[in-house]
Amino acid sequence: MKRSTLIFVLTFVVIPFSFAQIKPFEEKNTFITCTYRLTYKPDSLSKDKKSELMILTIGNNLSKFESQYSQKSDSIIASPSFNQSSIDLLSTYIKTDFTYQIYKLYPQKVIKYYDKLGQKLYQVNQNYNSTTWQLTATTKPFAGYTCRKATTLFAGRKWEAWFTTEVPVSDGPYKFMGLPGLIIEIYDIDKDYNFSLLQLKKTTSLNTIKLPNNTPTTDQSSYNKGKADYRLQGVTKVATNGNSPEVARQLIENYKLKQLHKNNPLEIK
Repeated sequence: MKRSTLIFVLTFVVIPFSFAQIKPFEEKNTFITCTYRLTYKPDSLSKDKKSELMILTIGNNLSKFESQYSQKSDSIIASPSFNQSSIDLLSTYIKTDFTYQIYKLYPQKVIKYYDKLGQKLYQVNQNYNSTTWQLTATTKPFAGYTCRKATTLFAGRKWEAWFTTEVPVSDGPYKFMGLPGLIIEIYDIDKDYNFSLLQLKKTTSLNTIKLPNNTPTTDQSSYNKGKADYRLQGVTKVATNGNSPEVARQLIENYKLKQLHKNNPLEIK
């Protein structure tokens, strides 16, 4: 394994597909769907980790990244046949810690970030600077691909990424993009967050990837406060429904204590 470092500032480009395994975009509604396993540590003071499946759907000019739980719950809610059994099924999928939707617009090199309060979607304005990648000559096989290592600084963390030019799409999980190939695995050096590709397939759908319409816009600080208030109101409503004041108070305090252990966000700056 060779080890030398080449430093580049890479722009976000999309390269036409030509590799044999998958030839996407032959049809208008053909997509590449990438399933990543996200392993993360929500509490910086604990060694305990959680995991969740995340979906990156790549179209011609737009990609969408979201939790598999969110994707399934949204599909259930949007179904014309939504009924009581749908509600029962929905409870299976309302488990995600990640309610955001991240869209990357290829020609414009723009990231649009959306998140929910309950079932209401908001566009959250964020400052985003293009990522500067350092490419190395280090390679390894991973998930059936020959991958090359790159490093970067993003949102207060140092990251190591493994990408492959065998899937020449300048995209990856979360907000990561700008490499000359799909990111197969990426993690911060403390291993608090690790995205690892589990499956890549071509799919055809009657639907298209579209940016949400008519969504209210807010900033990150206002959204964070609104989300915290919304969740506390929900917990308070449930806790005070039929419980004694003492039991209700204990339930609310337990919830607040639990929130204190969610102190390790992916973006720390």
